[in-house]
Amino acid sequence: MQTLFTKTGSDGNCTVFQDHKGMMLAVDCGIPVKEVNRGMDYKLSSVKHCLITHAHGDHTKYINDFVQRGIHVYMSQETKSALSICDGYYIHTVKDREQFRIGDSFIVLPFNVPHCNSDGSPCTNYGFLIYSTADHEKIFFATDCQFIPQKFRKLDRIFIECNYKADETTDLSDMEDMNMYVEKRRLISHMSEKACIEFLKKQDLSQTKEIRLLHLSSSQYYLKDTIKQEVEESIGKAVKI
Repeated sequence: MQTLFTKTGSDGNCTVFQDHKGMMLAVDCGIPVKEVNRGMDYKLSSVKHCLITHAHGDHTKYINDFVQRGIHVYMSQETKSALSICDGYYIHTVKDREQFRIGDSFIVLPFNVPHCNSDGSPCTNYGFLIYSTADHEKIFFATDCQFIPQKFRKLDRIFIECNYKADETTDLSDMEDMNMYVEKRRLISHMSEKACIEFLKKQDLSQTKEIRLLHLSSSQYYLKDTIKQEVEESIGKAVKI
């Protein structure tokens, strides 16, 4: 499997995979179609399917543009309801831990990962195990989650959130109200570097070919190289951000 395009963060999220036969699969549609198309060398017309993790705008803002281009989208019923999307030929609802096929190319298993809305209420959010029948590879994809307790077997590629490096000396009571709100929400709805490392260390990485850290907070982008180095040293594998 090849990653043709990936951009993640609070400004928008979209990743596109391609197998060796040229079949493509996208995850999330929070990036303008023109930018995605340009970033994947104008091959977006070959993308026919897109998995949706959850309803937040940085993951779904351009879902109508994707559908108008004839791309089938797959999401939970809760996500569909939150987006007020009507039934249609290109709209598919999928259930937690119920495997489904996308043509002859991909087998997908959605699974719930914890996330919340801006008001603190639960937000249904899916991670995905994606199996490529052509390349015989298993991809793990999960973002916007505080932690993932499960252990997975034989992962060839891992796309996992690493949103921030926690400052254990921070005293939330000293923050202004807005800053405190943003920080508290991040702590309960996004994965820290520490939690990311803990997840990766639980997995058998012996056959893992690629690890990519997703959704790094823009406020901590200056720590990108430090986080990359610390994760690599902790797990003994190269990672990409």
